[in-house]
Amino acid sequence: MMSRMPRVVMTMSLIVPLWAAVSFAEQPPAPPTSVRVSVQLPESDLATAVQLTLRNDPYTFPYMLGVTAVDGVVTVTGKVESEFSKKRVELVAARVEGVKSVRNNVTIDPKLFAKPDWQIKEDIQSEFVWSPLVPANKVGIQVADGVVTLRGEVPDLEAVQAATANAIQGGAKKVDNKLTIKPHVNLTLGSPWRTLH
Repeated sequence: MMSRMPRVVMTMSLIVPLWAAVSFAEQPPAPPTSVRVSVQLPESDLATAVQLTLRNDPYTFPYMLGVTAVDGVVTVTGKVESEFSKKRVELVAARVEGVKSVRNNVTIDPKLFAKPDWQIKEDIQSEFVWSPLVPANKVGIQVADGVVTLRGEVPDLEAVQAATANAIQGGAKKVDNKLTIKPHVNLTLGSPWRTLH
């Protein structure tokens, strides 16, 4: 009985591919996966299409941008906070069907979305609470015009670097790190400075 079992399995494995091949041969060819349709939009519709595309892009949606179009040349105006955002506006606008070229008249204003000092301090405190390296209860934060001063004690250089990175992530323009390193002393080992006799 054991000798028949492998023969049945082998027979089944030969039948299934034959059936699959017959059924696939009878199928009509698959339609193309993508179709590109070129449509010439009127100027007002082209400007609207660019405006909607900018509003739906994850990097350009927060900005109030104006868009006009004449003969396929799109002009974008408004303010963004960085050079990256300005380049992104141009890239996104250029990808819209019907755009021949983009005149990027967007200006850069780094203070466009600047946080107030109290918000920066709260965000840094939140960063410290979630940091595994920075003892949040031992670090003082002062903020003046976006410049953050850190004071207190941390256990090592890694914590100093993490505190600076956390402050920048919290929105600091600049960080004046005045933290001191006070290593943790394990009382059971004694002092590393003791004299050996």
